[in-house]
Amino acid sequence: MFPERYSVLVVGLPDAGILDFLTYLASFYLRSGQNVVMVETDTSKAFIRRQLRNFGVKNGECEDSSFVVIDCFSEASSLDNRDQYCSPSDLPELLEKIKAAQESTSEPVRIIFDSLSSLQIYSEHDKVKDFLARLSDLSKRRGSLAVSLHEGMHSKEQIKSLSDLCDGLIEMRVDAKRKRYVRISKMGDMEIESKWVLFDVEPSAPAGGAALVWKREGGEEE
Repeated sequence: MFPERYSVLVVGLPDAGILDFLTYLASFYLRSGQNVVMVETDTSKAFIRRQLRNFGVKNGECEDSSFVVIDCFSEASSLDNRDQYCSPSDLPELLEKIKAAQESTSEPVRIIFDSLSSLQIYSEHDKVKDFLARLSDLSKRRGSLAVSLHEGMHSKEQIKSLSDLCDGLIEMRVDAKRKRYVRISKMGDMEIESKWVLFDVEPSAPAGGAALVWKREGGEEE
């Protein structure tokens, strides 16, 4: 679906399924034997691990050697490992911790950041923009980056300025019937057909966990 070394911005409302999409992406990489660094500003590390298990990641496949969560959500005093905590207001330290986690393991390293919107609560847009530019460059040296942005918390101009820093743009939405859709709006120099595709999370065999199902027009599944 993606080039080998890329950065992609995932934009949509929180209830459009962004976290499902990102944790499914993380589970795909982990089950493929790749390494994942996940930066979480919106929910707990325990919830992320439950999501991964729901997508078929076994406990042994998400140990710290292959899967690192940098926690920007929990209270620092509640964590056993302060090395994997960072305040969302300290962008230089956050970038250093991501870099250290990336360099501690073998390539490719898939960095997943959920979400950039929380950073803008504490920092001006220009500082968040500079952070994303640096993070994108860092990520592509040894792998890739998928970073989410919550629509409704940013102006159209701000969203465009951030998406211009990334190779790809994925948009997500939910309709009045709570059906969720996704489309790839750009992906570097690749020629793509930008169209909305229905997707959902469906259960599968216990050994494989749940699956993210993409449905094209007419009901055809991917």
